[in-house]
Amino acid sequence: MATNITHRNVGDTTTKIQDKEDTSKTKKPKSSRWKQFVVLIAFWTALVLGATWYFRQFNASKSAPEGGFDLTTLNIPFKRSGGAHAKDHFILSKEDLKHYDGSDPNLPILLVVKGHIFDVSSGRNYYGPGSGYNFFCGRDGTRSFSTGCFDQNDEKCTKDSHVYQDLDEAAQKAIDDWETFYRESTKYHYIGEVRD
Repeated sequence: MATNITHRNVGDTTTKIQDKEDTSKTKKPKSSRWKQFVVLIAFWTALVLGATWYFRQFNASKSAPEGGFDLTTLNIPFKRSGGAHAKDHFILSKEDLKHYDGSDPNLPILLVVKGHIFDVSSGRNYYGPGSGYNFFCGRDGTRSFSTGCFDQNDEKCTKDSHVYQDLDEAAQKAIDDWETFYRESTKYHYIGEVRD
């Protein structure tokens, strides 16, 4: 409530008279203030959650360490070792690797570049059976990343597909670029190495 002070002259004395104004017309009811409070809290909550989602979505590759996802979530029954805990990278042989070419929908699709294994299951349309890049799955197809030889029935494409050291510098750079692509991808994940 606001208070107005007026002065009245009564005879020789001045008297202060306080008039109290009724401000109930300008005061907001408590329910209106409560609604504003709820809206304000909802706005800030949405802002914080949105910012959190944005930074997780677009900065995941910068902040996540190599293999920054839980390796125990992968179904890798054919292996030498690995997967005991979230950061326990897998070791597979060439024979183990053959199971992960996409032909079994219950197993992940694995691709190898320079002996490093990547899970490319999230790109099943590109790497699954009958797709253009399926040649690379279930084997170490490093050499083909630079030679372009993708015929599964051609022995020169499949016999020594993991051997690349004899290639020229430009071809080896092309292979390095492909490995970098898979390592830095947020869609595909490094999960281990091929060792015999």
